[in-house]
Amino acid sequence: MWKASAAQDFKLAGVEYRNYPTTLLGYNNAGDILFNEATFYINIPILFKDKKTIIIFGPRYDRLSYQLADSSNKVNSKNLHKLSLSFTGLYEWNDKWTAVTWLRPGTGSDFREETTSGSMLFEAALLTLKRQNPHLWIGGGVAYTNYVGRNTVVPLLFVDYKKGKHVIDAIIPSYGKYYYQLNKKHHLHLGLSFAFSSGTYNATLEPYSLFDTTPINDIVFAQFHIGPILKARFAKSIELEIFSGVAGFRRINFRDNQKLPIKLDPANNGFLQVGLYYGISK
Repeated sequence: MWKASAAQDFKLAGVEYRNYPTTLLGYNNAGDILFNEATFYINIPILFKDKKTIIIFGPRYDRLSYQLADSSNKVNSKNLHKLSLSFTGLYEWNDKWTAVTWLRPGTGSDFREETTSGSMLFEAALLTLKRQNPHLWIGGGVAYTNYVGRNTVVPLLFVDYKKGKHVIDAIIPSYGKYYYQLNKKHHLHLGLSFAFSSGTYNATLEPYSLFDTTPINDIVFAQFHIGPILKARFAKSIELEIFSGVAGFRRINFRDNQKLPIKLDPANNGFLQVGLYYGISK
């Protein structure tokens, strides 16, 4: 059963930090933006007595800090917070077939006193996985999410492969990782990764030139990351990952109470992510 739920490493806890250099805005070339992100999460697995069912649950916290500067160098900055709970269930029908489902309710806000409530976020998914051979799991399913700022249904493709020095771990379009083992003793791997991230946040914003003094009620961030990734393991349970490359397809929408967006989409730019994890390795 555990092979279906975590054919590669299973992370019990993790902390990540992502930094982005100053980037020009695509909104009438009116200024630039500087921002960074931090993430912390915990996963708690429970194996049922039937040894066919696993429930994994835990909290996750994401913080996004940005600083906007218009053409006159007037600055608008904000810390945005996203809190969510993840509930994942896995049921092994037999040696070849496994069902996976998850629920991820959450809220996003600047958590200022003026903000009466956070933006209510929700994601749900259902997948079916099949073991093709001892090295490969393939599956598919569908997800519903409003983390991207609107109600969206997304098809999912699951791939998990490990043979020799090669590893593939992906749930497309959410993320994908390919690793090649450079050193077995120190579990050093080099590879290529992509990931999509998004969030919607209720926020109270002061009047600002880039918003045309329009009252802003929420902010939607979304972007796609791709680039090389390096990971190494220490003391059997501690793992370090360094992920760097290009952040593209970036969308930052400031929306009024009618959900009409002011699109301050920044140009593609580089990023650097450093992650430290504690987990179970196979």
